[in-house]
Amino acid sequence: MQSKHNQPCGLGDIAVSELVLQLDAAAAEERYSVFWCNVGDAGKHAVANFMADVCQTGKVVALTQLADNRVFLMVKAGVQTGDLNASLYQEQIVPIKTNWNELDDYVALRLLFNSCSQFEGIEDEVPNDTGHLYVISAKGARRDAVESDGRGPAKIETVEIVIDEDCTFDLKIRTFTKRRVLIGRAQGDEKELEKIKSQVGYRLSPVATMVLAHEQKDEYILRRAKGDKPSKRRDLTFSAQADKVAYTKKGILYRELQILERRYSDFARVTLMEYPRKSFYEVLKGDEYARVVAERMAGQRIVVSFARNGLAEVARQLADRLNDSSWGVRATYGGRAVDSRALNLVVVPNEVAEDDGYALHAGVVEQHVTPDVCEPLFKVAPKQKDRNAQEAILGAMLKELLVKQDVVDERVTAFDLDALDIESVTVCGLVDVPHKTKDKIELDSRIATLAIGADGGMRYASHSAEDGPEDEMELDLLTADGKLDKGAYVFDVHANGQSMLARVRDTGLTTFSNNFMVLVGEHQLTGKAGRKKEIFESYNSPYYGIGTFERAGKTCYFVGVNNGTQEDMATAIHVRSIEVLDGDDLSELLVQLANIGLSRYKAPSVWPIPVKYLNECAAREGAVEDGGGDK
Repeated sequence: MQSKHNQPCGLGDIAVSELVLQLDAAAAEERYSVFWCNVGDAGKHAVANFMADVCQTGKVVALTQLADNRVFLMVKAGVQTGDLNASLYQEQIVPIKTNWNELDDYVALRLLFNSCSQFEGIEDEVPNDTGHLYVISAKGARRDAVESDGRGPAKIETVEIVIDEDCTFDLKIRTFTKRRVLIGRAQGDEKELEKIKSQVGYRLSPVATMVLAHEQKDEYILRRAKGDKPSKRRDLTFSAQADKVAYTKKGILYRELQILERRYSDFARVTLMEYPRKSFYEVLKGDEYARVVAERMAGQRIVVSFARNGLAEVARQLADRLNDSSWGVRATYGGRAVDSRALNLVVVPNEVAEDDGYALHAGVVEQHVTPDVCEPLFKVAPKQKDRNAQEAILGAMLKELLVKQDVVDERVTAFDLDALDIESVTVCGLVDVPHKTKDKIELDSRIATLAIGADGGMRYASHSAEDGPEDEMELDLLTADGKLDKGAYVFDVHANGQSMLARVRDTGLTTFSNNFMVLVGEHQLTGKAGRKKEIFESYNSPYYGIGTFERAGKTCYFVGVNNGTQEDMATAIHVRSIEVLDGDDLSELLVQLANIGLSRYKAPSVWPIPVKYLNECAAREGAVEDGGGDK
């Protein structure tokens, strides 16, 4: 299956999660002053008490603590040092006045954002003494926020806008839970109880913000209850319904940027960085991926087994469901044994535990599936879209079996390097290799290398990460401080007589609609659908297709969804960089390797496809010898 490479599409620049601050320092000084002090190695509780005390003076608009233990205070103009009385470990702290033009941009941005966590129109009445921006994301929590009499929800979900030193930012879900609720859930787990009791307390303010608890008894801490699943809050929506837009992550960011503009437009302007598009490729349609899976799976024999007691019925139902599917496979129930002469689906527990069957078997093509994944398959599906969703789940399982078949055979069949004029590609990176010790599965960190030739032949090798890099290629996995970078891969690509050695990393950036504020404010929140073709192509191209742009001398790329995306997107689209270390610049060719093969079902890979095979080879390296009985 090949990419439609060299087919540019889409419009507009690429906006990313990087803030640009235009600051009139002189105008800022007319309204606000900035002070700073050093809290040294004081503990988190002592620092929290200091920040609460200094905010009680009524002079502080916002504050933030830096990694070097400096605390910066944004205060009302005219405030003097003597007005900021606060103590740390019973010693008086004397803040030092500084100027706005002496601040790093990220410090100024943190102060401005942290000052905007109040309800609109209630500025400064309840100061944000946390040093963070926790935006309450639940509609009900905002409406029903009454904490003065001890009432409030057991759990509060917030979105924190985390701004790094390079002015990049992340929208992180932060869950606050009542301390008493957490203690009740953790009974019998002394380690967990100790962590709960040591956390700083917060409260829900009357204006629906999270502030420090100030010794309130029924307080919250920043922690999920044991057993609670992570939030499923959407990153964004293309809906034109205002409520849906407002409570996505990007909708919350829009609101905060609005508040910033209204409050501080006389001296500050904050926008998202946009980069000129370098190239753009339309991704393969989902039907093309499904077609390849269907062709290769037709008539294949699949054995469905289970790894632990209590999972037999799930395995039986899955076998029946496969035989009743559109994929044309022959499925049988295999009990506890895998079959080396067939493709195998093995039902394993939802949670990884000791001796739970997560180890692979030598010489066996097998894919593990959990009851949670299988459950939707056994429900009655009266609507076509529901039946399509079930078939897609099965298709994803079958796709994984095809990849694992390639690994067992040591030959790639999912794509053809020669068709891309690639003579060979080698990738190395850190991998986790599972191995079984007695009744426990453990993970060994190893440096692994996979070479793929034009004919698809694969050569895999690895060694312990504790031994460190053993050749020049592996040395390029080291960070500036000499540590192995688990989030990086090094590629050696040979094509058309050219060669490139390059390092690919996740930048931490995510993509945004270009003209983000215009899209949300003038289209989505006014009832104009964000999925209309002209709007989607004009504003939302950073969410679909595969695009590249130049940043800091490196080619950066993102892998989006198909053009026909659904209304909601659960997660953000990440940006990765390609740093050419030696040779010719073949970055665009490397990017195209994300748009081939079977890395993700009905979707391109976020990494070039050899990374998928590298990790599958690592999993296979840890296979145990007891391969089960042949049928």
